Amino acid sequence: MSSFILPSEKIVETKKCLLSGQDFVITDKDLEFYDKVSPVFGWKKYSIPTPKLCPEERQRRRLAFRNERKLYKRKCSATGKEIISNHKPESEYPVFLRDYWFSDSYNPSEYGVKFDFNIPFFTQFNTFQKKVPRIHIQQIPPLQNSDYANYVSNCRDCYLVFDSDFNEKCLYNTRIAYCKDTVDSCFCERCEQCFECVQCQKSQKLFYCSYCVNCRDSWFLDSCIGCQDCLFCCNLVNKQYCFMNQQLSKEEYKAKIEQVFSDTNIAKRRSLFLDFSRKNFKKYIHGNQIENSTGDDLYNTKNVKQSFGMTECEDCAYCDLMNSSKNCYDVSSFGENASWIYETSTAGLNVNNCLFGQMNVNNASNLIYCDMIQSSRDCFGCISIKKWSHCVMNIPYSAHEYEELCGKIIGHMQSTGEWWEYFPIEVSPFGYNETVAQEYFPLNQEEVQAKGWTWYDGENKNTYMGAYAEALSIGEYDEKVVGPEKAQKNIDTVLSGIFQCEVSGKPFKIIRQELAFYIENSMNLPTKHPDVRHGERMNIRNPRELHERGCDECGTKIITAYSPDRPEKILCEDCYRKHVY
Repeated sequence: MSSFILPSEKIVETKKCLLSGQDFVITDKDLEFYDKVSPVFGWKKYSIPTPKLCPEERQRRRLAFRNERKLYKRKCSATGKEIISNHKPESEYPVFLRDYWFSDSYNPSEYGVKFDFNIPFFTQFNTFQKKVPRIHIQQIPPLQNSDYANYVSNCRDCYLVFDSDFNEKCLYNTRIAYCKDTVDSCFCERCEQCFECVQCQKSQKLFYCSYCVNCRDSWFLDSCIGCQDCLFCCNLVNKQYCFMNQQLSKEEYKAKIEQVFSDTNIAKRRSLFLDFSRKNFKKYIHGNQIENSTGDDLYNTKNVKQSFGMTECEDCAYCDLMNSSKNCYDVSSFGENASWIYETSTAGLNVNNCLFGQMNVNNASNLIYCDMIQSSRDCFGCISIKKWSHCVMNIPYSAHEYEELCGKIIGHMQSTGEWWEYFPIEVSPFGYNETVAQEYFPLNQEEVQAKGWTWYDGENKNTYMGAYAEALSIGEYDEKVVGPEKAQKNIDTVLSGIFQCEVSGKPFKIIRQELAFYIENSMNLPTKHPDVRHGERMNIRNPRELHERGCDECGTKIITAYSPDRPEKILCEDCYRKHVY
C-alpha cells in the first residue's frame, strides 16, 4: 500500500519500513499526534519518535496478539474446572475462569515483580506474562448457553460466534450485533434469519447477500437498499420481484425462482452471481457521510486516514473497527468511545490516553505497555489488573514513586532501543496462525518460523473418534417429508457423526440448532469446515489496502480498496448516485 495522505496534510518525511522495505510517509499531522500523546513524568516529556515500520507491518504486529476463533478445552489453572479457552492446553500461560479472575480470590499484586534495569523491558515482560493469570475467554455478561464464543457480550444461545454483541440464536458468525437466528455471516447488524451474509443491516431472511440495508426475502444481492423478493441483483433501491436487475411481475418472479432453485447446486448459483456482480458497477468506497477520509467501510467519519470499519470517528489514522472515537492512531480490532490511543490491539470501551497496549478492556486511562486492564489508571507494564492505579508490573506505588519510576524505565527503554516500539510478535501468547494476523496477512509455517515467530500445529495432531457421516438431502431430515421416525433416525446419525471438509479435509460437527435452521429453510448440510466458510466470506470484503485510480466513468481521481486490475467498474460518488438514484 502506498501512503495516502489527506488533503489537509503535508509530507515531512519519507521512511523505509525495516521489515517490508516499503516506503511510507510521515506528515505534519502525524508529528502533531505523536507530540500530543508523548507522556510526561516528573515534568519531563518523553517524546515518541516516528515509527520504524510501515502501517501494514504495524497492523500485522498488533493483530498477532489477538486470537478470536481458535478455542480449546482445558482446565482452569486455579480451580481445575474444565473450561473453553482461546489459550491452548499446553500454553505456558496460567488461565483462570472468568468468575474466579473477577473474584476476591485473585490478587494481581501477588504476581508483581520489581523492574530490573539490567534486563531489556520486553524480555522482562515476556517472563512476567507467563506468571500472571489471564481470563479464560473474552466474554462480558450477561451470557446464556454461549460457551463457545469469544470477544462477545450479551449473547444467548450462540455457538462459534466471535467479536459480537447482543445476539440470540446465532451460529458461526464474526462481528455481528443485535442479530437473531443468523448463521454463517459477518459484519452484520440488526439482521434476522439471515444466512451467508456480509455487511448487511436491518434485514430479514437474506441468503448470500452483501452490503444490503433494509432488505428481506431475497437471495444473492449486493449493495441493495429497501429491496424484497429479489434474486441475483446489484445496486437496486426499493425494488421488488427483480431478477438480475430486471423487473418482473410477481408471477414471472415465482417462476424464475422455481427454475433457479430446481438445481440444488449452490456452488453453481454462487458462481453465476459472482459473474453477474463483476459485470456490474460498484461505488469506490463502502460507507456514507465521509468527510476528508480514506479507507473502506467508513460511516460518518471526519479526518480519518487509511482506516477500515470506522463508525462515527474523527481524527484517526491507521485504525480498524472502531466506533465513536477520536484522536487515535494505530488501533486494531475494537475501540469505542476511545481517545488519544496509540499502537494498541483492542483498545476497549471508554479508554483514554493509552499507549502500546493489549486488551485494555474498559474504563481505563493513562496506561503504557499494559495487557488486560479493567477499570484502572496510571499503570506501566501491568497485566490482568482491575480497579488499581499507580502500578508498575503489578506492584502499587505512591503517585510520586510511580512518576519517578516510569521516567527511569522509559530512559532504560531508550537506551535499549525499545521505547515507542510495540510488543514484538515473539512475545505473543498465541501462535501466528491462531491469530487475526493470519487472516489479513497470511503466511505458511516456514515463513512464520523463518521470522522467529511461533506456529501452532496442534490442530494437526488431534484425533477424532468415530466414523465420518454422509450428508443426505435436507428432506431426509424433515419429518414432514419422510415421517417422524425416519427423520429422527437420520437426525441422530448427523448429530453424532463427524463430517469432513471437502476443501481442507478438517473434521467438523453439526449441532442440533444448526440442523433445525437448515431444515426450516430447506437448505442442504454444509460440506465445508466453519473456518473455510469464514475465509470465503472474508474474501467477499475488500482487502485492507488502498489504490489510486480513476473513476471508470468520469475519470475523477479516487482512493479505493478496489485495485486497478479488478474486473468491476468502479465509480466515484457522483457517478454512482446518478446510476442508482
